[in-house]
Amino acid sequence: MGLADQLSPDRPLDVVLVHGMCTHDKAWGRAAIHTLQAAMTANIAAARDTEASGTIPLAHGVEFVRDTAVIDGSKVRMTAIIWSPLTAPLKQQLRYDDTGEPTDCAVDATCKPKRARLNGLAKDTLLNDCLSDAMAYQGASRPVMRDAMVAAFNEVFKDTPADARIVLISASLGSKLSFDALSQMLESGSPGAGQAAAARLGQIFMNANQLPILGLADQRLPGTLATAAAAPEVPADSLQRFLAARSAVGLHAQALTPRLAVIAFTDPNDLLSYRLLPSRYASPQVAVSDVLVSNETTVLGLIERPDTAHTAYMTNPDVASAIACGRPKSARCR
Repeated sequence: MGLADQLSPDRPLDVVLVHGMCTHDKAWGRAAIHTLQAAMTANIAAARDTEASGTIPLAHGVEFVRDTAVIDGSKVRMTAIIWSPLTAPLKQQLRYDDTGEPTDCAVDATCKPKRARLNGLAKDTLLNDCLSDAMAYQGASRPVMRDAMVAAFNEVFKDTPADARIVLISASLGSKLSFDALSQMLESGSPGAGQAAAARLGQIFMNANQLPILGLADQRLPGTLATAAAAPEVPADSLQRFLAARSAVGLHAQALTPRLAVIAFTDPNDLLSYRLLPSRYASPQVAVSDVLVSNETTVLGLIERPDTAHTAYMTNPDVASAIACGRPKSARCR
């Protein structure tokens, strides 16, 4: 089931996008929204703007881009949350090591690291700009980043109509950040936008899922339980924690859809992505599906560009079409 099956002239649809690791900006937000709107209008019906698009700043430099359109008689509001400014100051510390950048090699200010082209691309992009986000979140900065996302969700959802359906589209580290924030909102015990949003959350689309590897940081080594007997067990990953929190407060019974649908898109050549394994989340309250895609051409069957494989899900027309119309394609789509 895609966004097309959630359209209704009697009920608005709220789509929230959260980017993953690597630097993103307002241009990404606008492009992601345009891509989804184009995929829907190309397959369903012409759209017309009902509200001017805009950018709204939040705390810690976090901001979101929003645009609303009417598609096939249904009001569809799309909001892209940009959290990249949170980690930008930390990542600046690694700029000295970027390929071709002047480096302090003892005294020579013109000393620059020389790398093979592909090695330089991987070092500058996947490590210095992307993996660094995950390292920051898995350490001392996690509470600040999670709380900033809680504030962002509260702001995004504060004026969401009570009957609106909500769809979350997240990528790589953004999925963990989103689930950790939603869990915090539910576990805090304070009613508000978070609980209301979780009850109306009907679909989650995940690109470049990293929960299995990121979840390792939240687990104890086997055989160490005796030394941490007082510490409660935690779910293996943040999606499991969110589902448990959602069930604990009874939100699944209030949901607008019988089962929460979670769809994960994975390019097998994306070195930083993992399948979800539906059996891990088996429950009458959730339906999990894995969808394999290809984000770039494979050269001679040997290699696919690792940066594009990880970052091009939202520019992949197959992914956009699947989110818009589902697989198999919705009867509402051409």
